[in-house]
Amino acid sequence: MYVQEFKHAFYGLFSRAERVYISNGNLLSFSGIVYEVGVLGLLVFLLLVRDGVAGNITNYGIVCGVCLVVDGFQRLCVKFLATIFLSRQEKESAILHRHMLYGSLCGMLLPIVMLLLWQINEYTIACVIAVAALYYIVLFVKGIQLFYQGVLSILYVLLYIISLEVLPLAGAFLLIKNML
Repeated sequence: MYVQEFKHAFYGLFSRAERVYISNGNLLSFSGIVYEVGVLGLLVFLLLVRDGVAGNITNYGIVCGVCLVVDGFQRLCVKFLATIFLSRQEKESAILHRHMLYGSLCGMLLPIVMLLLWQINEYTIACVIAVAALYYIVLFVKGIQLFYQGVLSILYVLLYIISLEVLPLAGAFLLIKNML
């Protein structure tokens, strides 16, 4: 489902295309959201099971519910900020690029999560960290490509990534860990 998004995310790193010529049906569809929340929820759940949380379906449901709330919060904040600071065309492009990169992240995480189901060790954890770092680096590069207008815009892109991408996920992980 995400092969086309992988291709455009990779090619998008080497160009400053303001428009992506893909259909955003996969990126914004119900099944796409369920897939993304399910993969991220399973990753968080497996990391928590490693730390001693009971591995049952109820706890997985709680983890997925929190991930869904965080995903919805992120989507609303991105739309809100884009509406305030960007033109209509820039808004659509920025939201599409973010969803395309997030879908690509979840597509890359699926094989790693399957490895985590089998065995959690330092190599699989390193793979998770590498994919997360790659996502944030690509998101930063794409943000600079789309919005660079001076040195101050680099700070704004970093502020966006930290406040709307990193902190909600870290907060959700700590909330889940304390809930379970």
